[in-house]
Amino acid sequence: MKDNLKNYYNIKALDIKQIDDDYIIYDENNIFLLYKIDIDDIKYYLNILSLDIHNYLYKFVINKDMSYISNINDNKYVLLSTNKILNEEINIEDIKTFNLNNILIKRKEIDLVDLWSKKLDYLQYQISQFGNDFKDVLNSFSFFIGMGENAITFISNNSINFSNIRMSLSHVRLNYLEKEINFYNPFNIKEDYIIRDGAEYIKSKLLVSDDLMDDVNKMFKNYNSDEIKLFIARLLFPTLYFDELERIIIDKKESSRINIYIDSINNYLNLIKDIYYEIKKDISIDIPSWIIKN
Repeated sequence: MKDNLKNYYNIKALDIKQIDDDYIIYDENNIFLLYKIDIDDIKYYLNILSLDIHNYLYKFVINKDMSYISNINDNKYVLLSTNKILNEEINIEDIKTFNLNNILIKRKEIDLVDLWSKKLDYLQYQISQFGNDFKDVLNSFSFFIGMGENAITFISNNSINFSNIRMSLSHVRLNYLEKEINFYNPFNIKEDYIIRDGAEYIKSKLLVSDDLMDDVNKMFKNYNSDEIKLFIARLLFPTLYFDELERIIIDKKESSRINIYIDSINNYLNLIKDIYYEIKKDISIDIPSWIIKN
């Protein structure tokens, strides 16, 4: 790999650390990330970088052929430069800062009801075709599909005004204990509502903790009432369970992996109740009654 870096980018690597198909590269003054990709065009991600007004994200490096993509060992790679520590864990304050400093002026509303409805239809079809092969999944699927349907109904019942909800650079997926190496990677960035990152972070932290109201309140201090409502709707939609379900059915991962989400159900429902009782005195909100009574 050192020869490839020298030939393509004129980088004299002092140290290289491999992580799966990717590499962290150190020269005398810089840190680089060499990422394996499966796309032929990175215009979308270059546009993402142009929206990053505070220069948080890693920057693409052009190779000797004046291209962002290099063919190395029969694979496509891009090189990114960074001054980050890479292995430092991010927290709720990092998320707030990133989202608030990357508010998008030009915005295109996302129809979450349509998007989520299509997701549920797709998963129900997958279960109808292949569900009998995954007993662990069948025991929980109806509950989590119901949560997804509740999330969609919640949007309608609470008259959320999407024109009041800010758009921001957000993350495709964001997990508790996320590290900088992924947090600032432009391939993990997308344009979405400002509440996306906070809600996904809280959902992942629910798997390991039942003490989350402090983090939630920190996020709510930066949200208006419509943003708070959409945060709750996104919290209701069980993204992580659905991601794992697809890995089990499509990628043939071990079905028992789903149990961590089943074990977190009580934390999940208790947090939603706690949020409801915390904000109902200030915001008129309609939570599914079965959750409040649970």
